[in-house]
Amino acid sequence: MMKKTTSEKPVKPGTDLGILIGLLLTDGCVASEGKVILINKSEALHNLFKEKIKTVFNHEKFITTFNKSGVKRTEVNSKWIVTELLKFTPTFRTRQFDDGSFPPTKIPEFIFELPKQDIAKILQAMFSADGSATISVKWEKRRKKFVLRRRVKLASKHPKLKEQISFLLQKLGFHPRIHSDSVVLERKEDLIKFQKEVRFVDGVKVTKNGIWSGMDKNDVLDILVKTFEIPQSFIDKFSSKEEIINFLKTLQSASPTRSAGRLTGRERKYEMCLHELEKSM
Repeated sequence: MMKKTTSEKPVKPGTDLGILIGLLLTDGCVASEGKVILINKSEALHNLFKEKIKTVFNHEKFITTFNKSGVKRTEVNSKWIVTELLKFTPTFRTRQFDDGSFPPTKIPEFIFELPKQDIAKILQAMFSADGSATISVKWEKRRKKFVLRRRVKLASKHPKLKEQISFLLQKLGFHPRIHSDSVVLERKEDLIKFQKEVRFVDGVKVTKNGIWSGMDKNDVLDILVKTFEIPQSFIDKFSSKEEIINFLKTLQSASPTRSAGRLTGRERKYEMCLHELEKSM
């Protein structure tokens, strides 16, 4: 039998609760039998989850396990906490049912009434858990040149959640686009604004395999914004997609290769390109 928390009082809506709900709607699970679970590879997000559970519910007992892939699972056992959380949304399930319908999951009304800086903190948690900043290099056949494509997105297929996330972003002055599997920011002014006003939780890394794998999401975001200073004529000097990506990685502040003083031939080439770019600005 589960022990009751010492002070089981009704929870007041607020920013801390909003951040916790944001995490659970993206990478969490709230089970009616009395379990609240966060599943994610990021230690920073697990620390944030535990911090908000302690702050909102005065609960300090957690169970930590890892699956075969190394993904961490932090679990809280408390029927009272589950009961309180389910007062704000009928369910935390976001996955589509076999019949094609979606569960009645929603972002609670109180979040929409919070100050803009608090809404930004909640969006930061959600984008950190299930979002990304990406810079891709595409070959344009018509123009016969490589071009950069930039975006920040939050992955979700749930129609209601996408609509609500989009509304929250609009409330902060963004211009999101809703896709079938995500909510996306692509405008230059939106990406710069996201870097300044929202960002990702510090320490959260890119975990999916790809060109930015292993890097902090905020470092990728910072590189993304820096690329707006690069003229197309400079990109045209590179002969391959790989060369452009490797050069973009040198834009990361405090790059290990730049500070070490021992550069390979390829790194020296990118270093020279960087100096050339800095002179042209």
